[in-house]
Amino acid sequence: LGSIVTYIFLTGSVFVFSYWFFEPADVYEFDGGIKIEEKEVRAGDTLTYIVKYCKETDAVTTTTRTLFRADKTGSASIDIVPGNSKAGCYESEVPISIPTTLSEGDWYLRSSITVKINPIKSDTIHIESNTFKVLAPKDNGKN
Repeated sequence: LGSIVTYIFLTGSVFVFSYWFFEPADVYEFDGGIKIEEKEVRAGDTLTYIVKYCKETDAVTTTTRTLFRADKTGSASIDIVPGNSKAGCYESEVPISIPTTLSEGDWYLRSSITVKINPIKSDTIHIESNTFKVLAPKDNGKN
C-alpha cells in the first residue's frame, strides 16, 4: 500500500511540475511599447511616459525601469516597482524623475517586467521607448 501511495504522489508531482514548466506565459500584450511625448527633458526634471497594455491574468509582477544612452555608452537604473494590477486593459501615464547626474544626450527607457507565472516559473518581458534628449540641469542661479 505504501508503494502505491508513493507512486501516485510521484506521478502527480511529475504531472504538476511538467504543467508548471510548460505552462504558456503570454501574460501581457503591449500596444506600441512605451511612448514619450516630450522630445527634451532636463536632468533633475520629471518625464512622463504613456504605456498601453492588456494583462491576461492577475499574476504578480515586478517592473525594473532603466534609462540607456542611445549610443550604448551608459545606463542609469531608475527604480523597481511591484505590480498587482488585475487582468484587463489599461492606459497609464507614468512620471519618472530623471537623475540630475544623467549626462546630456539621447536616451531611451527600457521597462523589464518580470511575471511570476507559477511557483517554479517566471517570465521577463522587455519594452522600450522612443529616444528623447536629456539637457543639462538648471543651474538655479549658481555659477
